Amino acid sequence: MSYRLETTRKFEKGFRKLASDLKRRVDKEVRLLETQPYSGKRLRGEFEGSFSLRLGDYRVIYWVDEFAKRIILLTVAHRRRVYE
Repeated sequence: MSYRLETTRKFEKGFRKLASDLKRRVDKEVRLLETQPYSGKRLRGEFEGSFSLRLGDYRVIYWVDEFAKRIILLTVAHRRRVYE
């Protein structure tokens, strides 16, 4: 079953700041999450329950809502700043 993608304002703000080639890559990889929501790395600690999708030096942090069959894209940023 396919999941529905939703974004937060923080994700949208981070996405707008990306270079156009990176935007295309993020869009492509995020679309794959609709059918493979658990393909990212499960996070621990403060971000427990979330997942991280690695795209070179950038990370997309997202949360899977199994009950509503949706994926909430929380943020996208360089790996040094994404966990702040």
